[in-house]
Amino acid sequence: MAEKDMKERLLFSKDFYFKNIFNYYLYGGEEVIVNVKELDTKNVFNIPKTTARERDIFKEAIIKTSDENTYVLLGIENQTKVDYDMVIRNMIYDSFSYKNQRSLIEKKENNVKIRLKPVITLVIYYSDKEWTGPRDLYSMFEPFDEKLKEFVPNYKLNIIEPFKMAEEDLNKLDHNLAGLFELIKKSNNKDAFSESLFNKYQDLNPEIYELLNVVLNAGLEINESDGKINMCKAIDDMRKESKAEGIAEGKAEGIAEGEARGKAKGIAEGEAIGKANNLKENIKTMHKNGFDVETIARALSLDLCFVKEVLSA
Repeated sequence: MAEKDMKERLLFSKDFYFKNIFNYYLYGGEEVIVNVKELDTKNVFNIPKTTARERDIFKEAIIKTSDENTYVLLGIENQTKVDYDMVIRNMIYDSFSYKNQRSLIEKKENNVKIRLKPVITLVIYYSDKEWTGPRDLYSMFEPFDEKLKEFVPNYKLNIIEPFKMAEEDLNKLDHNLAGLFELIKKSNNKDAFSESLFNKYQDLNPEIYELLNVVLNAGLEINESDGKINMCKAIDDMRKESKAEGIAEGKAEGIAEGEARGKAKGIAEGEAIGKANNLKENIKTMHKNGFDVETIARALSLDLCFVKEVLSA
């Protein structure tokens, strides 16, 4: 859990990712947050221990629209599981952020004027499932008279859910964050996950793969030399997993049906092995004749990792 928390905080503590996620959420991807500054994440007031928690990430930001600058305080809370108290937690964080501002103004300006900066807290939910917890304060109440809503302020939960992100949403993000959220979204569909990983997101920054490993237990191996994912290792793992699934599925079939299928499968596998052996010979022959591995892979429409495996055997 400590490693997971650390990786989650480390990613969005970087100003680039922090600005990118808020520009996406608040302004649809328009780059209006021009500068951010790290703030103390700890509560500084004497409040009950049950609420004296530390924010994950908290920064002051400058938003530039037209010719005006707006100063806001932005916080991020990372969640891998649903927290049914999240609305209340964020309310507490925001309330004490306002109280802290008020206290600092009092000291600096001798209480002459009060000008607070808006506070926005964003929850990032690292799950392929929909958030099932409350999304605002009203949803936590028992049914009450509609008339009272005029006097009872609501509080909305701001949340990023990969489950709900469409392609057009992902396109508004930096490539690395788009990869993070798309792979989380597809994490329970092995084929979809693999397709996105191999075809779209082979070039993500190392911290993205590291975060995927801790939040999804993805088991992605990162090359120490360049920080990129070891695609050959990933493909090999997928093959082994598919083979194991096939064996398990075969054992689950009935014995009688299995015998009939086994015979047909044996014939098919024999033909496949023969074709594979011929293909391997073609690869070796082309290599002996001076063709490099990339050219061989393109000419035979083969995976580069497979060609390398044949030649190294």
